[in-house]
Amino acid sequence: MFLVLIETSGNQHYIFSTNKLRENVGASEATYRACSQWVLDAVEEITGKPLWDDDSDTLKDNLLDLARNPPIEDGEHHLVEVIVATSGKAMLLTRNLNHAKQIIENVTLKALKEAPGLDVCGAIEVFDWDSDDKLPAVSRRFHKKFEVVRSLRSGPELRFLRLPIVEECRTSGLPAAVLDQEPDRLVAKSKVSLSKKTWANHALGNDALKVNGRLPKILEGGGYQFIKSTNELLDEQLQVEWLAVIHADGNGLGQIFIKLDQYIDKDPSNRHYIDQFRRFSLELDCCTRKAFLNAIEVFPKDTSSNELAPLKLVPLVLGGDDLTVVCDAKFAFAFTKTFLETFELETQKSKVISTIAAKAFKLDGKQGQLSACAGIAIVKPHFPFSTAYQLAEELAKSAKVVKEFVKQGDQTVPCSAIDFHVLYDTRGTRLEAIRDKLTLNASTTHLYNRPYVVSDIHRVMQMAGEQEPLKKWLEFHHWSELEKRVEALLKSDPDPDKKGRRALPNSQIHALREGLFMGKDGANAQYQLIRKRYDDKGITNLAATGHPDSLFWQDAMTKQHVTGLLDAMDAADFWKPWSDESETVVEEA
Repeated sequence: MFLVLIETSGNQHYIFSTNKLRENVGASEATYRACSQWVLDAVEEITGKPLWDDDSDTLKDNLLDLARNPPIEDGEHHLVEVIVATSGKAMLLTRNLNHAKQIIENVTLKALKEAPGLDVCGAIEVFDWDSDDKLPAVSRRFHKKFEVVRSLRSGPELRFLRLPIVEECRTSGLPAAVLDQEPDRLVAKSKVSLSKKTWANHALGNDALKVNGRLPKILEGGGYQFIKSTNELLDEQLQVEWLAVIHADGNGLGQIFIKLDQYIDKDPSNRHYIDQFRRFSLELDCCTRKAFLNAIEVFPKDTSSNELAPLKLVPLVLGGDDLTVVCDAKFAFAFTKTFLETFELETQKSKVISTIAAKAFKLDGKQGQLSACAGIAIVKPHFPFSTAYQLAEELAKSAKVVKEFVKQGDQTVPCSAIDFHVLYDTRGTRLEAIRDKLTLNASTTHLYNRPYVVSDIHRVMQMAGEQEPLKKWLEFHHWSELEKRVEALLKSDPDPDKKGRRALPNSQIHALREGLFMGKDGANAQYQLIRKRYDDKGITNLAATGHPDSLFWQDAMTKQHVTGLLDAMDAADFWKPWSDESETVVEEA
């Protein structure tokens, strides 16, 4: 037999190298289709059995259907078995070397023609089903060899060499191939940009071209419809003043896939490994999709008519354990928190994922689950999207600091967290530079408390064991801490004569912000002055929990002094739909 591996590489560069949102969507769609539809279409040419379907649930059923995708070892007439075919990666088994070559040739040739710029590579490894050398060990060696093979190939950039006289594409920077008609002008475009626009039609649909679109099917029956472009987000009817780029990524999934054979049941057979690997991959994709569908419920619906409400969100990546979306920033925090919480719950419900996660994280009989971390970059609508995505990715990595702190011995414990930043100052857009500006007194004082944990503290402590420093760190970094301070800032004045005004006026909030940059002592002095006037209006909720006289506390893990006040100030304007008070609040100068 022959083990076939097909993967895309450089996905982030391919998807996010342009500031055109529609092209980002199209590039993501091409990346998804390459190792799913194109691979399954190539398999169908050999077996005559259709496996591909736009609907994710139907696709899952097809791959688990023993009639459509039969075990390859059961008979010589079973020519190909698809182990997994998902966004960016496909693994298959074939009986014939020529069939393995044909599948790779069909997929890579289609990529060259229909998605120029997408880097797709395939490789083949001889595999003896009856050998003592089992599939997990063969797969691990094969993946290492695959990286070597891929590194020896020329990158897709070399396909677009040009003479100096060739005009540059306005969106990709590559040599232009045609003049593309936009609403008000002709624009020079490369083949790469044109193909991305085409694949955006496959993702979002196009009424003029009578293309239904794959993503709208996900929303069927949910009361929403996807918008098609950034221009729609900026439409007066939608009134989006700030955009949020959200990137979420699962924790520890790479190691789980590498060592999957160690976490499944004791059956050492190749068949059991294939079945568990396939089910785990499909269930993971299903959990991410369900979490996404549950999270979009935070966006408003138009209950006054039968029309579908325009969803102020565009998904760029949705599959596996990855999620990247652009949305109205007012709903970014609610969406992200709901997504992470639902992702944890859905992975608990999945028997195969829960069982494997319990063994991977050494939970000793406790119910297993997966977790994820997310970064939220909030920017103005015309800010370069690729830069905003880079910041969101850095924030997601920053949120993963929970993996270093939330442990049982040397073993990481599943814990989800969010880090975020509102980009008011565009002079520095790298997270390291941003956080340096919020660090005082030779790195001993931080004007931020991010990231914030959204997982249930009680459950995390059950998995991690009773560790007092960890418990204290979790309590001070929990989402409820951010929520408490934001609600204190948004609280309305109870005085009937001041109806519609905030209990803590904006002038006092600005004074507190300025005080923070004077250091811990200066900030606390400013806080004490204001506290005397507003002590009866919940201002102490802005202070350190358990220490109402100070805005700062010592972090249980880093031992640095931190405050959560600036976090709450940044988040307060984007706290819908939890608090509608901000809609009626009259801000004082």
